[in-house]
Amino acid sequence: MKRIAVYGTLRKGGGLHDWVQGAEPLGTDQVQGFDMYDISGWYPAITKGENTILVEVYELDDEVADRISRMEEDANYTLVEVDTKFGQATMYHMDKKYLSERTPLVESGNWIEYFREKEPNYT
Repeated sequence: MKRIAVYGTLRKGGGLHDWVQGAEPLGTDQVQGFDMYDISGWYPAITKGENTILVEVYELDDEVADRISRMEEDANYTLVEVDTKFGQATMYHMDKKYLSERTPLVESGNWIEYFREKEPNYT
């Protein structure tokens, strides 16, 4: 089993949450040392930084991990190891070189809350 920390559309309430179907949810945590950005209006990216982000941690089998890996790596995300209250987990982050200076920072570090405020009619 692999452990993954998700922070954006893969979280409960996110548009791609069904991609973690079959994974065991362990709970939520906050991870320090990352900045979250709204890179398209519809999904976030995180980079190493100064802030704290809200994550959900899951244990998943190889099939679910491979499915998520193909999606994330095709979008220029790479894995980074993070410490959570559930133990070490991997998390996908993006190199800042893929962001513009005008890419909005999600100051709360909570993508679902941010997106719901921005797009209140989206379900």
